[in-house]
Amino acid sequence: MPRKPSFEYALHPASGQAYVRIRRKFHYLGKYGTHESRVRYQNLVESALACQKLQASLRPISIGELAERYLHAQTAEYGAKAWQAVEAKRIALAVCERFAGLEATAFGPKALQEVQQAILRRGTLCRTGVNRLVWRTVAMFKWAVSEELVTPSVWQALQAIRAVRFGKGRETKVRVAAEADAVAAVIQDLTARGRLGAALCVRFMRATGCRPGEAFSATPADFRLTGAMPTYVVRHHKCESRGMERIIVLNTAALEAVYQALADRTSTHGALFVNGAGNAWDAKSLRSMIDRSCKALGIERWIPYQLRHLAATEAVNRTGNEPAAAAMLGHAPNSEMIRRYSRNRLELAAQAAKVVGA
Repeated sequence: MPRKPSFEYALHPASGQAYVRIRRKFHYLGKYGTHESRVRYQNLVESALACQKLQASLRPISIGELAERYLHAQTAEYGAKAWQAVEAKRIALAVCERFAGLEATAFGPKALQEVQQAILRRGTLCRTGVNRLVWRTVAMFKWAVSEELVTPSVWQALQAIRAVRFGKGRETKVRVAAEADAVAAVIQDLTARGRLGAALCVRFMRATGCRPGEAFSATPADFRLTGAMPTYVVRHHKCESRGMERIIVLNTAALEAVYQALADRTSTHGALFVNGAGNAWDAKSLRSMIDRSCKALGIERWIPYQLRHLAATEAVNRTGNEPAAAAMLGHAPNSEMIRRYSRNRLELAAQAAKVVGA
């Protein structure tokens, strides 16, 4: 049976200071016998005892059990269909393929690198997808630390993993904006074929640059149409967990789509933009409608999310104001997406250069 640690408050004769020895390390506390030295002594001892208690409570847990607990926790908090739960499942499959029986405390950077390289060789994920999966695996261990399933040193060691650099894995094509003429043609075709619900939803996204999910979840009660600045207050959005608001300002084109959709509604409950069956649109069903119109018109297909990129492109290139365009889309002022779709950055740089040193 291990001996119970003895943390003695002792005197260092040469200096007259009090000290305590914890884990073979001497901690000097100040002048011996003073109130301040005894307070420091008490704090150090309590911290050491709490650490020992934590280590004693940590029983060995395997990678398989850890991944299972993490998946269960993410599913319980966000729902089985949420991206957090989907990513947790991917993490579980990736790390358990080779290390399911390994003790979690023995899973270090080398093991994570093996997982990283195995995913790269499989080729199912692009380079950025591999990096994202690895970073979220590290996040799983951060969660495990908060649940007292592993020691902090395990998570800290995994943070040393290096990302896969450009050119070392499969790259994906950068998603481009939909063509404005193609979007207008699809809206006209949907309207002509009596698919007014789909046409209105596309028109709204085209005018606001909102995310498809934000358009699909909109209800009549979410709109503030009176006053000088009509808005759509998004109840559930990407950044709500960070305490951020998402308010979409409605221009004339967006207002026309909203008023037309409201005219077809008899209740303020339920989604504003609905299909023929009266149900809210989702990405798959709306994309199918768009695909049919593109095929009938003989034009290149595009997806609903490309409407957001189209709005970003127009906003930043017509105003030259990247922070304003970012605010419209609900992004940070230094948004990478905004910079990607800015075609006049050289012109902006030239304007800035004129005032430097003037």
